[in-house]
Amino acid sequence: MSLALLLTLALAAAPAADERDFRRNEGGVDTAMTGSDARYVWLDEIVLPIFGESQMEGKVHVRLVLDAGDKAGAAAVHARLPRLRARALSALLEFARLNASPYAALDARALSVSLNRALRAEDRQIARVLIARVRVDDG
Repeated sequence: MSLALLLTLALAAAPAADERDFRRNEGGVDTAMTGSDARYVWLDEIVLPIFGESQMEGKVHVRLVLDAGDKAGAAAVHARLPRLRARALSALLEFARLNASPYAALDARALSVSLNRALRAEDRQIARVLIARVRVDDG
């Protein structure tokens, strides 16, 4: 089964955001308040430019979720969120510079490996980095 089909099935099976008990905090992050979702820290969408030889050719839109293992881990990750978001942005910019094009599909598996390597090196509390949404737009 292809990765794109698995991601589509996983997203279709997930409850909609309005079905969950979310609290929007001042840091711009949705954190689940109850249940098994309490271990996840959602980051706001990150939008990155795709540069060609002399101009911007497109944008990559990415929405990440940090799996902290449990509710206490999520609180610890949340406390370090500005540094983690900066590290995610750095890893995403490097990935986009080397691998993104508005004319080809984005390799989500390679992006996942890159993000997990970068963010887990920054904070060992993070069990894994999940890509909730990724989209490439032209110009």
